[in-house]
Amino acid sequence: VGAILAALFDRSVTGQGCYLDMSLFDAAVFSTGTRTGFNTVQRSNVHLFPTNDVFDAADGRQIAITIVEQHFWPKFLNVAATMQPDLAAPSFATETDRRTNGDALHGLLVELFATRAAQEWIAMFEGTDVPIEICATPEEAANNPQLLARELLLRGEAGAKFCPFPVLVDEARKPGRRYIAAPKAGEHSRELLGELGFDDFTIERLIHDGVVAEPISSGS
Repeated sequence: VGAILAALFDRSVTGQGCYLDMSLFDAAVFSTGTRTGFNTVQRSNVHLFPTNDVFDAADGRQIAITIVEQHFWPKFLNVAATMQPDLAAPSFATETDRRTNGDALHGLLVELFATRAAQEWIAMFEGTDVPIEICATPEEAANNPQLLARELLLRGEAGAKFCPFPVLVDEARKPGRRYIAAPKAGEHSRELLGELGFDDFTIERLIHDGVVAEPISSGS
């Protein structure tokens, strides 16, 4: 949506359209990069659901599970509860239960996944329809053949790799033709307040009282 809006704005300014190429893979890499980056092994325990997170396996690799919809939970228990019976407790029966008792559930899952190597877990859940996968390391992700083919990583300052906005514009992995820096504090105060219906006297009063930032002078 952001790319489409930016393209429409660019067209309104330049009078020219552009071709947008959007890949779900690119968007996933872009979203992943905002959480962990591609130049660190630092791990994050931030999760939305206790059963939508990454867990350390016995061999040091990480396993990702994405059990959000209720229908995945019984399928997961068919395998996991044989090794960790406490997972089948009534306090984890529904999505609401799992979120309410998330700390306890997350602790059980941490203990469970630490008992076997990552590939063993994948084999155990083969054919169960449970969304589970081995996490790629930042190095593995950065060398993914599709990622390389799509030229999805650029080098910034000090050679650090980063993922640019994941939309090709006119078949190029560059931002749109029009570069506009983010406005400074107060730079467009008068224009925006005027568009909102404030008269000149009220705008001056708001600025004088410090309610809105003092507009940036043209010479600054």
